[in-house]
Amino acid sequence: MKYATIAGMVALAVVLGGCATAPPKVDEAAIAATLGDAGADFGRDGLAPLDAPGPLPEGELSTAGAVAWTLANHPGVHAVLADLDAEAARRWQAGLLPNPMLSVMGLRRDGGGWMLEYGLMQSLIAVLQRPRRVAEADAALEQATAVAAGQLLAMAREVEAAHLAALAACERAAIESQRVAVLGERLDLMHREQARGRVGILDLLELEREAADARAMVARANAEFAERRADLALAMGLERGTALVLPGELPRPPSPVLDEAVLLEIAQRQRPELEAASAERERAAAALALEGFGRGVDVLDVGVRREPGAFGPELRVSVPLFDAAGARVALARAGADATQARQVLLQRQVGVEVERSVLVLSGRHGALEEVEEATGLAIERSTLAGRLHAGGATDLGPALLAEEAALQARAARIDARLSVWDAWLALAAATASALVDPLEED
Repeated sequence: MKYATIAGMVALAVVLGGCATAPPKVDEAAIAATLGDAGADFGRDGLAPLDAPGPLPEGELSTAGAVAWTLANHPGVHAVLADLDAEAARRWQAGLLPNPMLSVMGLRRDGGGWMLEYGLMQSLIAVLQRPRRVAEADAALEQATAVAAGQLLAMAREVEAAHLAALAACERAAIESQRVAVLGERLDLMHREQARGRVGILDLLELEREAADARAMVARANAEFAERRADLALAMGLERGTALVLPGELPRPPSPVLDEAVLLEIAQRQRPELEAASAERERAAAALALEGFGRGVDVLDVGVRREPGAFGPELRVSVPLFDAAGARVALARAGADATQARQVLLQRQVGVEVERSVLVLSGRHGALEEVEEATGLAIERSTLAGRLHAGGATDLGPALLAEEAALQARAARIDARLSVWDAWLALAAATASALVDPLEED
C-alpha cells in the first residue's frame, strides 16, 4: 500500500508538471526580411566568430561592401543576437511550471518510536495561468525580434552615413592639396612679376598669406579625413581605420522619383519600430489578462499527503481578503493605455518623417542641380583658359585663377552632394528601405 501511494504521488507530480515546453526558436527570417528590404543581407550562419573576423573586401570599399562586412563581423551583432536569445530563453521559462514541492516530516512519538509524514504539492494557479504567461512571453519575444532588427538596421545606417562622410572628406582633402599646388604656381609667377617691377610687394605678401592659409586647410582637411575614416572604422567594428581603402570621390546622388503616398505605405509595412510597438501592445494586453486572472488568489496548490493511518488530497489557497489584485490590474491597464498612446504617436511620427524626408530631398536635390551646373561651367572655363594659355593667347595668370575657381566650385559641390546623400539616408531610414549604392549608381 505504501509503495502504491508513493507511486500515485509521483504520477500526480508528473501529470501536473507535464506542461514543459521545448526551447522556442528566434524568428531570424523576420530579421533577415527587414534587413533585406533595406538592401542588406543577413544570416546568423554567415556571422564570423568574435576572435576571427573576416577579411575586408579587396580594392576600394563600397557602401554596400562596408555594410555587408559590418553585419557579418561586428561584435555588436553578436550582442544583439545574444540579447534576443536571452528573450527566447525567457519565453521558454514562461512555459515551464514550478517544480513540485515535496515535504517530509519525521516525528518522534511520546511512547517511543518514529512516525513519518510526507506530501507532494503542485501549484494549480501556475497551471491555469500558463496560457496567459506564454501569450505575454510570445509577444515579448516578437517585440524583441523587431527591436533587434531595428538595432541591426541602425548599425547599417550608421555605416552608410560614415562611409559617405569619409568619401566626402577624402575628396575634400585632395582638392585642398590641388589648390595649394595652384597657389604655388601663382606665387612663383608673382615673384617673377615682382622682380620685373610689375607687381607690388603688398600684392605678393597677400598671395603668400593665401598660400599659407591653403596649406593650413590641407592639414585640417587631412585631419578631418582621418577622423571620418576612424568614424567609419568604429561603425564597422574594426580595430583600426588605416586599413580601409576608399574611393577618392563622392559620387553624384541619383535623381529622386518620389511618391509620398507609396513611400508612406512602405514605411508602415517595413519599419521595425512599428512592428515592435504592435508587439508591445499585445504584450501589455496579455499582461493585463494575466494580472486579472484569479482575482487575488495567488496561491492555489493541490497535492496529496500521507500521515500514519491516513492518506488523501490536500489543498492550499490564499484568501484574497486584503489584496484582490485591484491595484495590479489598474497598473497593468495603465501600462496598456500608455503602450497604445505610444503606438499612435509613433505612427504619426512615421508619417511626418516620410513627409519631411521627401520635401528635404526634393529641395536639396534642386539646389544640387544648380551647383552641378555652376561647377561644370567653372571646370569648362578652367579648361578653356588652359588651352588659351597653351596656345599663347593669354598669360599663365588667368589660367591659374580659372583653375583655382574650378577647385573652389568642386569643393562647394562636395558639400551639396553630401547634403543630398544625407537626405537620401534620412528617407531610407524613414521607410526602412535600401539606399542606392553610391559607387554602383555612379
